[in-house]
Amino acid sequence: MGKRLTRTEYEVSDSHIVDNLLPETPDTVSLGSAGAEYLNGYFGDDGRLYFGLDQDFSIGSGALSGSPVTSTNTQNYIRQAHIKAVETTDPGSGFAFYALTVEALPTLAAQNYQVAGYLGAKIPKGWGANIWGLNPLITLDSGSTGNGIAIEIDLNNNQAHGIGEAVVIAGNGTYDPLYALHIQSDGTGQWKRGIYITGVDDYGLHIKSTTDNNQIWLEDAVENQIKITPADDTDAVIMYVTNAADDTTHFQLRKDGSIAFQNNVGIKWNDSGGTPRVALITDGSNHVYLDNDATGDLFFRTDTNAGAGNLQARLTLTGNVATSTATWAETVVTGARQAVEHHTSDDTLTLAESGSLHTNLGEDGAMTLTLPASATAGVRFDFAVMVAQELRVKVHAASKSIYAIGAVNTDDGGADLYIGANAVGENMTLVADGNDAWVATGMYGTWTVTQP
Repeated sequence: MGKRLTRTEYEVSDSHIVDNLLPETPDTVSLGSAGAEYLNGYFGDDGRLYFGLDQDFSIGSGALSGSPVTSTNTQNYIRQAHIKAVETTDPGSGFAFYALTVEALPTLAAQNYQVAGYLGAKIPKGWGANIWGLNPLITLDSGSTGNGIAIEIDLNNNQAHGIGEAVVIAGNGTYDPLYALHIQSDGTGQWKRGIYITGVDDYGLHIKSTTDNNQIWLEDAVENQIKITPADDTDAVIMYVTNAADDTTHFQLRKDGSIAFQNNVGIKWNDSGGTPRVALITDGSNHVYLDNDATGDLFFRTDTNAGAGNLQARLTLTGNVATSTATWAETVVTGARQAVEHHTSDDTLTLAESGSLHTNLGEDGAMTLTLPASATAGVRFDFAVMVAQELRVKVHAASKSIYAIGAVNTDDGGADLYIGANAVGENMTLVADGNDAWVATGMYGTWTVTQP
């Protein structure tokens, strides 16, 4: 057994202890004092400094520091400090076990910045490898059932709404850093979610631009890069674009998949210099304009002939279509189709059907088609007899007229004036003049005007 020392002070030079240095009673004496501190403490490579469960470890400024290590060790890392906590018993549920706790607890007198933990790393000149300021590692062993969280940051805000920042990543130095946050996958495993944000009251992702560069860049995009899944299929807004003052909405993507443009904002196709050339806009009422924001002219053209072009597919115009000036240079329209309706009973035509062909195919008797009311100038209908039964075309109201067969034929007040034919192949075109009259611009066969 080692020699027992009393409180009597001994003045010695170097002492060599061949056994343990123990207190007579646990937790009663100190090693050193506030007025008689030790300068340094040295431990072997496998030495450890133990503290009791949940004990405070108070250190002064710069008390924990390491000297540069020179080593010829063949391992791929050198560890100057190692804090290891191993729990050997089950303390029960709801118990948190901390290997290291670092706290900054300033008083009201300390108004300067307080940093609980600071990690710094510097790449010296000529250094060619990577260097990490912090590299947490969580290993989920095969067969384990718990979740692994490499870093958890809790911000306990008891001050006010909208105060506090959990993470601040600041780019400093002479040059622009590359990535503030780089999420990558090493090995065969891929992240299921790169960034997963829940429990957000206002904005899940808020980017405030300080330059005119791209704020969101999808590089090497393949498919399904952006997916929006709403909570339901109502027409509520799920994404929108506002003006600079953030008080007017220009564009809306709604939860039902529809897109809304508001406040005279529409779709614009720009040239390589950013100048709008073709725009589809609305004037805030029930009107949509197709214009190029330059001269008001609209050309369909090919790459080889600026004055000519090909318009393909089906074009349907509904209602009144009016133009002030139309200039077509060697324009070829292909693939356009006229709407055709085969009537089997009496019917009243509408303005929306302007430009269509109407026949009596399928009818087994006389049939009457009534022209629409309030037809604007240029509304046109074609008629053709396809069954040897009388096909009649009647005015819609009293005192209306049909200009045909060399005469002006005006209804006598009964709203029953009609023009008809009954031989297969006979056809006719009627065009509205805008004054409640119809003009026969083309006619084949024998058509007869009748006033009952």
